[in-house]
Amino acid sequence: MRRIPRKIVAATTLGVLALARLRRTRGRGAVRSIATFTTADGKPRVATLGRSRFVRIWDADSGRRLRRLPISGTPVRLTTFVSSTGSPRLAVLTADQEIHVRDPVTGDRIGELRVAEADTGSRLAAWSTTSGRPRIAVTCGDAGIRIIDPEAGPQDGLALIGHEVAAVDLVTWLTPGGQPRLASSGDGVTLLWDPETGRSVGRLTGPDEWLNSITAHTSPERTLLVVIDEEGGYTLWDPQAEEKVASYRLPSGLEPGLGVSLPGLRIATGHGDGTVWVTDPATGDQLHETRFRRPVRAIASLPDGVVVGLDNGWRMVRLPEAEAA
Repeated sequence: MRRIPRKIVAATTLGVLALARLRRTRGRGAVRSIATFTTADGKPRVATLGRSRFVRIWDADSGRRLRRLPISGTPVRLTTFVSSTGSPRLAVLTADQEIHVRDPVTGDRIGELRVAEADTGSRLAAWSTTSGRPRIAVTCGDAGIRIIDPEAGPQDGLALIGHEVAAVDLVTWLTPGGQPRLASSGDGVTLLWDPETGRSVGRLTGPDEWLNSITAHTSPERTLLVVIDEEGGYTLWDPQAEEKVASYRLPSGLEPGLGVSLPGLRIATGHGDGTVWVTDPATGDQLHETRFRRPVRAIASLPDGVVVGLDNGWRMVRLPEAEAA
């Protein structure tokens, strides 16, 4: 039997590895907003938004593109939520001050909502009420925050007014009693809300610098909030007691909204130098570092890691079991 020359074997092996690497680059265009969801049969999916008028849906494990959804207008931000029937949904905010709701699995159009005060810098957060109905919060500049029921059709929504200037980030969580809570950060102050009534339930002051990100970390015993300022300093808060737990500093270069919580008391942050850090906010210890050649533009969590949006596609950062748990 004729043997294949080693050079050919080596070249073929390198070619296969290169193709595998290319497959795992998960798109070549810039990604400026990213979100994750799980299908009804438990498969993880990634939704990305680039510079075009399309949202792309990917299989998180293989990196294979599953669907490309056209969005009318100019999309600027996206998030995912669960419908009242338990199905995944995609909400896309456009520069035309509309939220387009789609089924990311089938691609079907569900509806369009008008948010008159929204702008290209608006942030989105989604959760479910105690009765299982979805809600979306949208920051609306000086007009405050607007809370919308994406299944109710055209509406004005509930307005939350409290910040002296625009809020720059939002986060939601459930209290130990199962009640939803919303926190908004911006002007050196983090406001706590009951999003079902619009009532302010707390106020956290600090750090003194301009705030740019906030994450929530829940456990059966309590919730902790990580409030990050523009210089990378952060404060760990107990929102129930409105008490400061700790203060530390993250690496520099963190852009607004690029912090996400991980299972357990962990935070993952994306930075302008292309670094993804995993930090224990209670101690300030750096637990994991992954560096890319491009700046991190967006970040979202998965059960075993995070996905990040870069100028040349998206990547997955899988964490060791001890760090993901």
